[in-house]
Amino acid sequence: MNTFVKHLLISASLIGFGHSAQAQTEDDVSLDPPTCISDTMSLEAAEDLAQNGFAIPEGVSVDALALELSDCIGELDPFLRDEIGYTGLSKLLRDGAVEQATLRQLLEYYSTELQTSSPDFWGIKKPFAALNLSEVVRVDRISPYLSAEERAAVVETTSTYMRSIRDYRGFSDEDGWRHGVAHAADLALQLVLNDQITPSQIALLLEAVVSQVPATNGHGYVYGEYDRLARPVIYAVLSGKVSDVEWERLFDILSRPDPLESWQDAFKSEDALGRLHNTKLFAYSLMATLDGQERPELVSLRERAKMLASELP
Repeated sequence: MNTFVKHLLISASLIGFGHSAQAQTEDDVSLDPPTCISDTMSLEAAEDLAQNGFAIPEGVSVDALALELSDCIGELDPFLRDEIGYTGLSKLLRDGAVEQATLRQLLEYYSTELQTSSPDFWGIKKPFAALNLSEVVRVDRISPYLSAEERAAVVETTSTYMRSIRDYRGFSDEDGWRHGVAHAADLALQLVLNDQITPSQIALLLEAVVSQVPATNGHGYVYGEYDRLARPVIYAVLSGKVSDVEWERLFDILSRPDPLESWQDAFKSEDALGRLHNTKLFAYSLMATLDGQERPELVSLRERAKMLASELP
């Protein structure tokens, strides 16, 4: 199906279903046709490029294409947003083909998107800004180009965004992936893996990750978010930059039934049942991932996860 036609069909179907995550109306939402790569190539050429593994054709500027692909985070067509926008940009970045000046432009663009308070009816821009930003900061992990101050700013932006997420939509047949929590966890993971990240910055990221383990409003994770949240936690323990006292504090937070007096009371509350369900899955994910591991720090983390699971009814 032609991408533009697909876009219009998706737009119409979304209006028909009337997503309720944002209190907006159709009049608040732009239904412009897809434009994120139109200055560099046609939609058909972009589809061909994706089919060819994003081998850049002669005469096309890698940096110009990277900046064009960056705008795909706002496209309603999931193929254009994900398979072309994210996958294409990821390929360019992982090939080391993007200049540092362009990397900084991407960093600023995605960070600004994560910081904006503007309503997002579709709920796609921030999750994909986080996912694409994870690829931008991955470059810094492999070949450092950011200053300490720039890195600290990304950590702050990531932590603030992670804590703010209240739109838990994952996947739908009509509009593809959003997956805000998982994408924010991927971003946190790339930062945790970076040797230049300080202990205090890892602590900030971990606290943000832990804040989303239970979710809110009775939402129950069903798209593997618990596995993605577990990854930065596992690599944080491998970094050796988190003290036992801090681990104790974080798992104590997870084990609390607040504001309930006991987790047994959760069976009378829709919200608390959601938190209980999600916390269990997070503990089980850690236990399963770390099963058979013999490194002392991983054994210690596995035992903390077991203890957490044993405290939950």
